[in-house]
Amino acid sequence: DNDDRPAVRDFMDTWSDSLCVINGLEVHSVAHSVCKRELITGSLHSTTPDWPALVALERGSAHTIPLLHFSGPSFPRMASNMVVRVGANEQLLRVLTGEAMSEATLPSTPRSDEISAIEDAFVRQRIESMLGEAGHGAEEELLESALSATERMEALVTSPEARRLGSALTLSEQGQLMVEAFSAGLAHAGILSFQGDFGWDTHGANHLQSDNFEDLFSGLGETVLALSQTDGPAGGTLLEETMVVVVSEMGRYPKLNAREGKDHWTFTSAMLIGAGVAGGRVLGAYDHQFEGSPFDLETGAMGDSGVVPTPANLSATVLENCGIDASSWFPDATPIRAALAD
Repeated sequence: DNDDRPAVRDFMDTWSDSLCVINGLEVHSVAHSVCKRELITGSLHSTTPDWPALVALERGSAHTIPLLHFSGPSFPRMASNMVVRVGANEQLLRVLTGEAMSEATLPSTPRSDEISAIEDAFVRQRIESMLGEAGHGAEEELLESALSATERMEALVTSPEARRLGSALTLSEQGQLMVEAFSAGLAHAGILSFQGDFGWDTHGANHLQSDNFEDLFSGLGETVLALSQTDGPAGGTLLEETMVVVVSEMGRYPKLNAREGKDHWTFTSAMLIGAGVAGGRVLGAYDHQFEGSPFDLETGAMGDSGVVPTPANLSATVLENCGIDASSWFPDATPIRAALAD
C-alpha cells in the first residue's frame, strides 16, 4: 500500500471479501527457472506437471481447450495434450486460418477443404481401428489421448470463439479473452502472466516497481470484475465458479542494495480469489528477518507448532479446491485448508 500505487488499494478495497493472501511461502532457490518450476508444480523434480495442467487433465478434458495458455511458465509433462498455446504472435490464430502454411520455410501447398476432410477422416478411422485392437495399458492410453486430441482440434477449427484468440499484450486483454473462453465453454483453465513495463527483476531503482504494481493490479482488477459480471455454466457468475491464483516465483531481499534496488529472496506470497476461497483472510506472516513464520494450515493460527508453507502446500490447496484428490499428486503436502471456505 503506497500513495504511488492507488490501484493496489482500490483492488483490495473492492475485492477483499473474495480473496485470501498467503504470506511466507518458502521456495528453495534464487534462480528464476528453478523457482518458476517449483512454484507452479509444487516440486523441484522435472517430472511433476504443473497444477493448471493437472486441473485440466482431471477436470477439463471434455472441453475443446482444457488449458488455455496465453503466457507465463508451463510444465505440463504427461498432460501436454491438454494445453493449447495462443502464442505471442498470433500463432494459434494463423494455424486455425491456414495462414501459417503460407509462412512455412519449406515449400508447401495448402490442402483443399475436400482433401482435408478426407485426410482427417482417415486419421480418425485409423486411430479408432488401432484403439479397438489395442490392449490395456500405455498403448491404449496413448491412442485414447490421440483420439481426444483429434476431436478437440476438429472442434477448435470450427469454433467461432477460437478466432478471437489472437495476441493479447496487456494483462487486461489476456484476462478478457480468458473470460470469454470460459463463458463460451471453450476452455476450463488458463495461464497468463504480467511482466511489467520495466520488469519485476530490476535489482535497482526500486521506486520503478510502483509502475509495475499499478499495471498489475489494474489489469487484475479488470479481469476479476469481468468474471464477476459474466454468467458461469453452473448458474452463478464466473467469479463464483472460478479460482484465480496470483503468484510470483520468488520474493525480494528485505534490504535495499547499493543501487537502491532489491535482490532475490527465497520467501514469497500468493493470493487466491474467487470460488471456494475463504475471503477476507491473510494467512502467514514474516518474522523480523523477513522469513516466513509457521502457522497451522487447518486453522490459520500462528505458532511454532505450525509449518512454514511451501509451493507443495499451495499446489495441494489448489487441487483440493478444484475437487481433485491432492494426496495422489502430493502425498507429503497438506493443503492450506484455512484458505478455503467451509
